[in-house]
Amino acid sequence: MGKQGKSLKTQESGELDIIELAEQLGFRLSPGGQGAKKMLCIFHQDTKTPNLTLYRDNDRFYCFACGAMGYIEEFYAKVEGITPEQAIAKLQGQNIDIKRTQARGLHRQGQTTQDRGQYSEVYKVFIDYLREQNKSKPDIEALNYLHKVRLLTDETIELFKICILPEGKREYQKVKKYMTDRFAVEELQKAGILQKHNTQIRFLRHRIIIPVTENFQYIGLKGRYYYKRTAQAPESRKYTTTAGLRGVLFNGDILKTADPGDRVILCEGEFDTMVCYQEQRRKPRDPDKKEPVVIGVLSTSYWTEENIRRLSGFKLVVAFDNDTAGNREREKIQKLYESLTGEKAGYIELPAGCDITDYYRSQKIGQQKNKV
Repeated sequence: MGKQGKSLKTQESGELDIIELAEQLGFRLSPGGQGAKKMLCIFHQDTKTPNLTLYRDNDRFYCFACGAMGYIEEFYAKVEGITPEQAIAKLQGQNIDIKRTQARGLHRQGQTTQDRGQYSEVYKVFIDYLREQNKSKPDIEALNYLHKVRLLTDETIELFKICILPEGKREYQKVKKYMTDRFAVEELQKAGILQKHNTQIRFLRHRIIIPVTENFQYIGLKGRYYYKRTAQAPESRKYTTTAGLRGVLFNGDILKTADPGDRVILCEGEFDTMVCYQEQRRKPRDPDKKEPVVIGVLSTSYWTEENIRRLSGFKLVVAFDNDTAGNREREKIQKLYESLTGEKAGYIELPAGCDITDYYRSQKIGQQKNKV
C-alpha cells in the first residue's frame, strides 16, 4: 500500500514517470504489458485483482474495473488527497520535472491542439456533471431501456461512463448554463456539445450519451435517441455523433493489455461491444489472466484499413450483425485481414437478422426457461 507524504527521488534528468512514482510510493506492481504495470486500484475497493494499469509512455492510468483514468498528477492527487493542481505544485516543490505533463496539456478554456483529444476536458466536464445529476435524480425509464433492452448492468453503465441528459426545458437550461459558465460558446460548438446555429444542446433528443475514448482521453460523444420516454426513432435518426470519430475503435484502449496472438472480438456498434465485453468478463477465468479483449467500430461505415492493420497481430473474431450491411463489411474485413496476416479471421455466426445483443438475450431467455 502506498504512503502519503513520502519523499520522492528523481532520476538524473529530474523526471519521474508514473510507474516510478507508484514504486516510490510503495505500491505493489505486477507486469501489465509492454511499458505498463498493474496494481490494485486506488479509485475503488480493489482487493484481489490488480485492475489499475499504469502506462510509462504517456504517464497515464486506466482502471479496467471502475473506468478511472487520468494523468500522473491525478494519480498523485488521489494518493495525497489533494487536487491535481496542488499535486503538480507539490511535485515541483520536490524538484521533479513535470514539463512533459504541462506539454501534454490539461485542456484549458480557449486552448486548441491538433489531436483528437483537444476537447477532452470539455467532454469530461459535461459527462461528470450529467453523471452527478443522474445519481441525484435517476431517469428510471431510460435506465430500464439500458437494463432490459440493452442488457447492460449498472457496473457496465458505470464502467463506460454512460450518462443521460435530463429531459425538460428547465433541465436543459441548467446543463447549458453549467457548461457556458466554464467554456466559451464557440468551444462548445466546436466540441459538438452545442448546435452551431442556434446554440442549443445537441443531444436534446439523443439523451443516452456514450463517451468515446482514445489513448484514455475523451475524444467525442455518441448520443442514442431517447425522447419522451421512447427509444423509437426513424432509422436515420437513431444516433448523433460528434465529429472526427471515423476510424476510432470503441473500447480500443483495451488493446494495450493484449499480447500478440491474443483473441480479439470486433463488434458492430458500441452497445454490442459493451454487452459482449460484459458477458465475456462474466465467464470464469483465472484472476491473473488479462481482461477479455472486446472492441467495436461505431458503425459498419466507420471502420478503416488502419483499424485492421492494428489488429493484424492478434487472433481476430468478427461479431457483426447478421444482416446485409454487417455481412458485407465483415467479408471486407476478413479479406483485408487475410491479406495482411495470411490467416483467416473467425466470426460469430448469428441467426439471420440478429446482432450480439439479440444473441445474449436469447441465451438469457433459454436460461430462464431451463429454470422453470
